Amino acid sequence: MYKYILLFALAFVSSCSGCQEKETVAQVVTHENFIPAPETDAVGQGVDILSVVSRKLGKLGQACDLMPPTTIAAVLGKTPDQISVVNSTKAGDDPESTSCFYKWDDPEDLFNAGIFVQLMKNPLADQEEYATYIEQMISGKRERGEQGQDGEVTLFKRFEGFGDDGSYSTEGGKYFWRLGDQVAFQIAFNTNKAPDVQYEMARSIAKELTLNYLK
Repeated sequence: MYKYILLFALAFVSSCSGCQEKETVAQVVTHENFIPAPETDAVGQGVDILSVVSRKLGKLGQACDLMPPTTIAAVLGKTPDQISVVNSTKAGDDPESTSCFYKWDDPEDLFNAGIFVQLMKNPLADQEEYATYIEQMISGKRERGEQGQDGEVTLFKRFEGFGDDGSYSTEGGKYFWRLGDQVAFQIAFNTNKAPDVQYEMARSIAKELTLNYLK
C-alpha cells in the first residue's frame, strides 16, 4: 500500500526541474527539538489566513525550509546527519506548490524509506467556480476516498487538531489539512511504521509545519 506513495514521491522528484539535494548538518537531537502534538485547540484554526497570505505576498515558502530535518530526525529517533533532504519543488519564483522529500537508510524500515511534505495553493483560484477547490479536495478525501493505481479506493478519516479541516489515512500513509481555502498541506509516508506510530509522527510534523508557515 505504501509503494504508491513512493512512486508518487519519486515521480515528483524525478520530474521537477532544478531539484537539488541539500546536505544536512549534524546536530544533537534534544527534547526541545521534538514538538508534541496538540491535545485540544487546533493549530492554525480560524486564523486570518487572507492577512497571512497578504503578508507573505502570496508566496508559500519552501517546504524544505519550513520543515527542518531536525524535526524529521527527532520523530524518527535519528540524528539530522542521517536524513537526506531533496527539494522537489519545481523551479520558479512563485510556484503553486512547494515540496520536500526526506530519506534515510534503515535496515529495519522499507527500502528507500521516506517522508514527503507539501504545501499547495488553490491552482484554480483565478476561476470563480473553483474558489472552494481546496475545501472540496480535503473533505472529498473522506467522502469519496482516493483511488490508487490498482483501482482500489483508500478511505480517509477526519484529521483533528490542525487548520480548519483535515483528512488522513494510516493505510495510505497520507495526511491533509488546510487553512481556510488558501493553503493546503500534505504529509505522505513511505515507511513500515505501525499505524499509531505513523499517526503520532504525522501530528508532530504537522504542528511544526503549520506554525512555521504562519510565522
